[in-house]
This record gives sequence, C-alpha cells and structure tokens, in this order.
Amino acid sequence: MPHINIKYQNNHTGLKDIIIEIFDPKIIFKFDLFYFILEEEPRTINKGKERFVQLLYFWIKEIRSIKKDEYKYLPISFTENYLGVFKIYSSNKNVIFKYGYLTHLFGDKIKPSSPNIIDVHSYFKEDNTTEEFVILKKELLIDVEKSIHNFLS
Repeated sequence: MPHINIKYQNNHTGLKDIIIEIFDPKIIFKFDLFYFILEEEPRTINKGKERFVQLLYFWIKEIRSIKKDEYKYLPISFTENYLGVFKIYSSNKNVIFKYGYLTHLFGDKIKPSSPNIIDVHSYFKEDNTTEEFVILKKELLIDVEKSIHNFLS
C-alpha cells in the first residue's frame, strides 16, 4: 500500500483537481492544475498534466539529493499571493514532510513545471492546520514514481 498518492480528479474547473493523499496520518491536500495549464501554449488539460509531471520529476531529483539534516522545498501551489511548498527534512533514512508557504515568492512568478527556488528556509511559514508526516525516503520515491504513471493514465 502506498504512503502517499498523487492523482488527478477532473472537476472541469482546473481548481482543486490535483489530489495528494497521505495515508498515515490521513491528510488530503487539493491543489490547482490551473497554473500548469496557463504556463504556456497550448493551454490544455493534457499539457497541464504533463507539466505537473515535470514538477514531480523535479521533486524526485530533490528527494534523491537531500542529505541528512538538510531541508528542501517542493513547490506545489502557485498562487498570486504565495508559493505553497512541502518542506522536507532528512533524518537518517526518513523524510519528514510539512506543508507551508513562502510569502516572499509569488507562485505566479515561477514556472510551475521547472521551479527554481533557492535558500528559502528563513521565509517558510508552516500551515498549522496540517500535521507533519514521516516516510522512508525510499518509499517516498517509489510512491511519487507510481503517482507519475497513474497521473498520466
């Protein structure tokens, strides 16, 4: 059973149609494909999904390269007011996830499929309405890779 699942749920709006399920503790996040569709021409749902998958490949690169006691930030929500991110911290073989946001970067100023954000640790604001969760790094990589396949199906 996966520990994290990322899927697309077409609600015909482009809003809250990227679903990220965490299974322990049970947390569901909903994000917008809209920003991936708007990134560039052609502006279609299928192109938006392909661009989102490019973001997931960026996540995989970041997860693979994280070192013990290091923080990385995985962008997910690209709004006009903030950039929503998962802050990940590596401790031994585990990765600790916490959702939050950066208010000094605006999501609509960043290319969602290939974000280039650097040292933002001091700007991170935790979302106190969600719990952090812990997952083995190896299992996280497997779950994200499976989600890529399922997302495009």
